[in-house]
Formats: sequence, C-alpha cells, structure tokens
Amino acid sequence: MSASTSYPEQVKLLRSWGFTVKEQPGCYGRSNGTSWHGGDRAGQVNHHYVCPLAPPANPQPFVDSLTNGKTVNWVIDAAGVIYLCGTGPMNHAGKGDSSVLARIKAGQAPTGWHPPKNDYTGNQDLDGVELLHPGDSSPYPDAMIDATVALNASRCIVLGQSPNTSIMHGEHTNRKIDMSWLGGPGGPGGVELRKRVAARVSGGGSSGTTPVPPTQGEEDMTPYTEAQMKSFAEAGARSFAATQEFRDRVMQACNESLSRNASTATAQAKAGSTQFGATQEFKDRVMVACQEALKRAGIG
Repeated sequence: MSASTSYPEQVKLLRSWGFTVKEQPGCYGRSNGTSWHGGDRAGQVNHHYVCPLAPPANPQPFVDSLTNGKTVNWVIDAAGVIYLCGTGPMNHAGKGDSSVLARIKAGQAPTGWHPPKNDYTGNQDLDGVELLHPGDSSPYPDAMIDATVALNASRCIVLGQSPNTSIMHGEHTNRKIDMSWLGGPGGPGGVELRKRVAARVSGGGSSGTTPVPPTQGEEDMTPYTEAQMKSFAEAGARSFAATQEFRDRVMQACNESLSRNASTATAQAKAGSTQFGATQEFKDRVMVACQEALKRAGIG
C-alpha cells in the first residue's frame, strides 16, 4: 500500500470509530517536496505544539499555520478533532538517532528518551501529529489522548505495523522534550501510548483505556494492609503529570483515610491510583474514594 491509498483508508477507519476528521484543503499530496522512503511512513512521531490549552473558539489558525508551513501531517485539538494536513513527508521529526529508526522498522520500541546520536533526518520515514497543548504539566484532555491513540492505531491497522512504531519526539532525538504527556522526558508517556495503541489495535478499534470497575458494596471490598495502600498511593502520586500541590493533597487525603480506617481500603482506590492520569476524572475519582473510606469509618 502507498501513501496515496493508506491515508484515505486511515481517515475512513477513524470516522468509522466515531472520530471527527477534517481534511484540510490540498492535504492529499501535500509534502515538503520530498517523498517517503519505501513509498509510505515507517511509523509516527507524537508532538505537542505549544499553544493555550483551553480550546480556542477557532483552532483553525493553529491548524493553518502547521499546514501551510508543511510542518506536520496531522493536528489534534483539545476537543479531540483530528485534522489531516498532508500525506507526504513534512518538516517535524528533524534529526534523530538512526538506531531508533532501525528499531521501529523491526517492530521494536525505542529503548528510552533522548538517544545519544542525531545522525540522520527522520522526515522521510516518519509521519507526525501535533497536539495543541502548551507542553507543560497541564493535564491533556481525555478527548485529545483518545484521538491520539486512535490515530496511531489506525495507521498500525491500515499498514500492518506494530504499536511499537508509535513514538514520542523525545524518543527519536535528544534535542526535544515532547510530548509532555505523563511527565515528558524520562516519564512513562511513550510506553503508555504504545500500550493503549496495542489495546485498541487488538480490540479491533475499541478504546485502549482500561475501564474502571464500578463502585462495590462494602461486603465486596478487598481488604488491604496499611502498608499496601500506602504503596498504592505513593505509586499513584509518582505516576502522573500533576502539580506537586496536587500530589501532596492526594497523599494527605490517602494518609488520613488510612490512619482512620485502613481495613476498609477499596479496590476502587487501587484502580484509581494505577489507571488514571491527572485528568479531572482522576482527581474526582481519588476524592470520591477518599470520601467513601472516611464515611465507612464513620468520620466523613
């Protein structure tokens, strides 16, 4: 399959999953003037494009800038809308480590952030997506991440590629720090992205996120020791792209609950500490879990 057919197939698949895809005028065939090595892309680089996080009334100027500058193939806004800007090589990956490209072509994941060399240019091998996000510790909207996972998965399905071909820009080069999702350089963002892409691919297009178990009745609660719950809370606080203040507040709430009623620690609290990033949903679920624990202790 060539890029002239694979991109339309991706758009078709994404729409069948319920995502909004906007094909920008002239997107089919737009490139930086070069062609794909091997006729199509070997993988995808995921970036953030520094701009305000709050969904702008009109994100089109950002999309137009990236399109007209032949910067990137795809853009995703805060609402999870996907924009197709070009189907040929674009100017996004830049110089990177050729060993990373070799691993991608072999279906292997990068070995980590910031590889040592910048000995080749990846624009003719890797397509790219820019997420409209300030690139700081602000939580990424769920809709934006869901669309990113789906975009990467659709390419894997259409081209028969491994989820390991989905990488962060900072896994391709030591010159960049994006994406900042889940902490950026050194964080679990790349690994988590590939995990979610793999889940969507293996699920035939269903969401790559892990559903949260429903709240259980107290008779169904799984008892955990205070030491176990402290480890869950500490792991959760370390795992997410949250402010230090938020981490401190989570730890304080968990510690207060544990000190008063350790025996009624819930499976939901465990699931919340391991499955959610610092989205508003995660914050809400943590607070609900803590409040429920206090109520069961007769304190809340």
